[in-house]
Amino acid sequence: MVEELDPIPDEPTDAKIPRPRHSAASPARNPVAASSPTRTPKTSFIPPSYRNSPSPPYPTSMRQSRVEGSVRLRIFLLANGKPHRVDVVDGSGYAEFDSTARDWVLRHWSFTPALRNDKPVPSTVVTQVRFVLQ
Repeated sequence: MVEELDPIPDEPTDAKIPRPRHSAASPARNPVAASSPTRTPKTSFIPPSYRNSPSPPYPTSMRQSRVEGSVRLRIFLLANGKPHRVDVVDGSGYAEFDSTARDWVLRHWSFTPALRNDKPVPSTVVTQVRFVLQ
């Protein structure tokens, strides 16, 4: 996701900077006029973290068949840390596992939001949900 950052205002050009005094006996060492320094924006980013991520229920038909599987998901988070879309990146090979994992994460998981410059921002998380018989 691309996010536009607010521009950083330029440094004031009329800052009170003492200028060296030069005489005919001591010529200026740097005749080029001083310009304001270029500032690069310093951005800090803290990724989201899991707040609540309960395991999804094991699909009954898959349990009865004694099948295990793993689903890799991409979770698109709102600035408040709530999932608003979940895509299957790598499916398990079983539609029941894939849809159960996707739907469960969308409805039941929450995250501490990502922060950019101490402000919550939308973000993306890739995670894996495993269905393992015990």
